[in-house]
Amino acid sequence: MRWLLALVACLWVAIPRPTAAQGTPDGVSLLLGRLERALLAADPSQLPALLSPNAAPDLAERLATKLMLTGTTRVVARERERASLDGALPGDGFRLVTEVMVETGQAAHIVTP
Repeated sequence: MRWLLALVACLWVAIPRPTAAQGTPDGVSLLLGRLERALLAADPSQLPALLSPNAAPDLAERLATKLMLTGTTRVVARERERASLDGALPGDGFRLVTEVMVETGQAAHIVTP
């Protein structure tokens, strides 16, 4: 589970500021959508762009090994908790707790930190 905590801690912190307009996705929603598409495509080359430049060099590879499953048919990533990141300007960085569900055929794998 350490790798999952590292994912939460290292998700890109330069997320665009949330918009005030209702129904308009904010930066966190956009980030989670990109994560869903990367996992569904099983394309490990998309993961480094979703991580902080300060993330461990092999984190993207470890995440790909754990989350990119053969035969993935559906992926859902949902925000469970958001807190401002210490040291970031207000609205510029967040610590996220997410839940990721990866469905492969008739099996579902749910990952929650």
